[in-house]
Amino acid sequence: MSYVLIFLPRINSDPTSLGGSTVLSELMVDYINENKIKTIQIATNKFHKKNKRLNNYFYIILMALIYIPKSKCVVLCPSDNLIKFFSPFLYLITRIYRKKLIIKTFGSNADTSFSKLNFIHKEILKKTFFRSDIIFHETKGIAKFYKENVADHTELVWFPNCRPINEIKQYNIQIDPKFVFMSTVSFSKGVDIILEANEAFNCPMVDVYGPIIDKELESKDTFNSIKGHIDSSDVLETLLKYDVLVLPTNFFGEGYPGIILEAMSLGIPVIASNHRYISEIVQDGFNGKLLRVNDTENLINAIRFFLNNKSEVEKIGKNAFGFFNDNFCTEKHHKNLFDKINEY
Repeated sequence: MSYVLIFLPRINSDPTSLGGSTVLSELMVDYINENKIKTIQIATNKFHKKNKRLNNYFYIILMALIYIPKSKCVVLCPSDNLIKFFSPFLYLITRIYRKKLIIKTFGSNADTSFSKLNFIHKEILKKTFFRSDIIFHETKGIAKFYKENVADHTELVWFPNCRPINEIKQYNIQIDPKFVFMSTVSFSKGVDIILEANEAFNCPMVDVYGPIIDKELESKDTFNSIKGHIDSSDVLETLLKYDVLVLPTNFFGEGYPGIILEAMSLGIPVIASNHRYISEIVQDGFNGKLLRVNDTENLINAIRFFLNNKSEVEKIGKNAFGFFNDNFCTEKHHKNLFDKINEY
């Protein structure tokens, strides 16, 4: 029996490997194992030390040449660099062996990355990557970009960032709601805005968790709000200690941030910036509050809204839980992915 050959990033010993793409990849692997699907999985980030990362390209090219001939079809879950430098090669090999090529993208900055390429590189991708058999894209907004570039035969399918269904958080707020940030501790994720808000409240109003990327933020942390990195297995348990998630991100490649979905999966409302495609998952006043980008005063007012309207925490949290279950369940979207594969 033939197998599905999958190229995907995996969580490894490097703390920076923990991110949206690797978390989604691990969820895919969990689904594969639970449903006993025959696959061969190739880690695209096997060599994660800085001076050895180039080895990943040689490794995955070698694995492609070895395993594609006997595969049922090929699935590539690529970073931007793999789209640019590996997908053309993979497309050509799958055409030689007459295998279907399925692309499962992460994030939603493909349009920005593509616009920065030179003419020749764009044409190469149009003749290869954009002629894949199926492209799964994360956000609805990015679909327009793909429709303008893909071949007529290429099928486009929405596959959002997703998470398993959890039990809703039970609210019994006797004191003020507690606020939390979880992501990389960086300027691009808006941690400087959070620290300014904490200064305005003259207390550590928002606790900050995540690997510290921009070290200078530590010097701005008057109230020791930055708690540092936590293991991925502890994210949900830590979230349950809080009542509202805060994510004032301005990250250029933002799609559907996984931490927002994890919060919603527990019935926790979200305060997030109205940036890129976040408004597709956070509806202001329904399942969270949307902020103007890089606006500290706007964040302060959103925090005050929940402090002054404690009943809204539970109401908006329940809306978030229902919205998540209707749209972002892991089981639903992975089943759709492998149903498509089984059509070949």
